Amino acid sequence: MGLFIQKMQKEIVDGLSEIEKEGQRKQSQGNELQKKTPNFVYEEWERPEGGGGRACVLQDGVVFEKAGVNTSIVHGFLSPGLIFFLFCVLYFGFYF
Repeated sequence: MGLFIQKMQKEIVDGLSEIEKEGQRKQSQGNELQKKTPNFVYEEWERPEGGGGRACVLQDGVVFEKAGVNTSIVHGFLSPGLIFFLFCVLYFGFYF
């Protein structure tokens, strides 16, 4: 499942990057001054209890002022109270 999530994140980032590049091309047609197309900045993190994630952020674009595609894949133990809460939500369909 983690590899699927990472693949989807990459596909979304690639798609947004392509839209940003196309916007840059359209804006720079007939213009001598061309601003460099910003790229996504990547930051990975780890969770000490298990898992981690990756943040992908683009800033100051032509099309997107700011765009982020973030993922978290965490694992670990659930407390008995949280297990009971999740059971009630899934089984009875309500929060309390």
